[in-house]
Amino acid sequence: MPVTGLYAARFSIQSTSKPIIELSKLVSELSLGKFVQVNIRKTEDEIGKMGAAIESMISDLHKEVEFAESIGKGQYEVSFDLLSQEDVMGVSLIKMRDNLQAAAEDDRKRNWATEGFARFADVLRDTNKEEKDLYDSIISQLVKYLEANQGALFVVLEDEEGQVQGLELKSCYAYNRKKFTQKTLEAGEGLVGQVYLEKETIYMTDVPDQYTSITSGLGEATPSCIILVPLKLNDQVYGVLEMALFRTLERYEVEFLEKLGESIASSISFGKINAKTRHLLEKTCIQAEEMRSQEEELRQNMEELKATQDEIRRRNHEMEAFTQAINTSCMVMEYDQQGTIVMINPRFCEITGYRRDEVLGQQFGFLIPESEKQPGEFDRIWHTLSMGDHITKDVKRRKKNGDTIWLRASFMPIFGLEGELQKISIIAFDITVDKLQEEERIKTLQSSMN
Repeated sequence: MPVTGLYAARFSIQSTSKPIIELSKLVSELSLGKFVQVNIRKTEDEIGKMGAAIESMISDLHKEVEFAESIGKGQYEVSFDLLSQEDVMGVSLIKMRDNLQAAAEDDRKRNWATEGFARFADVLRDTNKEEKDLYDSIISQLVKYLEANQGALFVVLEDEEGQVQGLELKSCYAYNRKKFTQKTLEAGEGLVGQVYLEKETIYMTDVPDQYTSITSGLGEATPSCIILVPLKLNDQVYGVLEMALFRTLERYEVEFLEKLGESIASSISFGKINAKTRHLLEKTCIQAEEMRSQEEELRQNMEELKATQDEIRRRNHEMEAFTQAINTSCMVMEYDQQGTIVMINPRFCEITGYRRDEVLGQQFGFLIPESEKQPGEFDRIWHTLSMGDHITKDVKRRKKNGDTIWLRASFMPIFGLEGELQKISIIAFDITVDKLQEEERIKTLQSSMN
């Protein structure tokens, strides 16, 4: 072969083998996960096309890496265009982004509800507030937390016999201001009355123009949605919560309102029990005062003895009927000055399981569990009652079989003719079921928070 031919062959081999070696080096580095710079000269032959393909592949990998890094930073709104219909990695990255975005949204909803339950648990636990202030606090906090435009709280009205008289608007709040509105509805009247009767939530996104309007500095407008939630506990409705918004509610927000409604209903229920207890206590004290007044008149007015005796008999008859009513529904017991039990009624024995002879003569701490005993408690109670006050509180006690019960107990002073404190009378209701339900609701709230 001529010398020129050999040189030409050698040049051809070198010009071909060098790009192949460079391509091999690029592929090796790519297999290690490295991004490299492609420096192969662009030609129209197969080697040039291979270099261009690798360069395009590296550019596409850069895009997918940038997309993955955005996902890792929580930037789920970043979009990504698939490189082709066969872009398996791109499809996987988009699915990963969508799954992480959905999980983040679920966490946001769960955290929102958990924070809300904790906030309103603090509001409802504030037993020092007056009923009016409590209702105002509930509705104002709820309007702000839901970012609603208006809210109202209706509470069921009952007479002394427990008969429902209607639903009264207790609090109304809109645009960060309390609304001073008086309104009473009958059961079944309007949507509020309908919710009370049917005990089910009403959620409307097609609100009639005549139903309600929200007034602001910009004028009046019909809300986008209305929701009415029954404040229901153990299938009994204690009131209705009504909210109006310029946006629609999501399902998790509706569920939050329904669960919160149970807690509000529980708070209303305990408030009514306390009111009835206070009323009964006041009535008892009034009748006791009347009896003392009548006995004093008997001693001072002997000439009116017969008339006074007739009056006493009549009052005694009323007191016996009243005492019978108390003995039927309440535990009654008495302590003397030394803290010794000197009287119990049959209802006491029914609830505690003790016989009368097992209780009489026992000391103040007889029914108190060891963990609940406080040194000097009886002396403190005696001192408070001797000042003419009375005490109502929830106490934990122990039955004969060892079970624990909760009682709502009212401690009342019984004075002698000279005004000295002689005995302590206690009237107590068994509220164990209510306490257990309250503890279960707290556990449920805590579980949902976790």
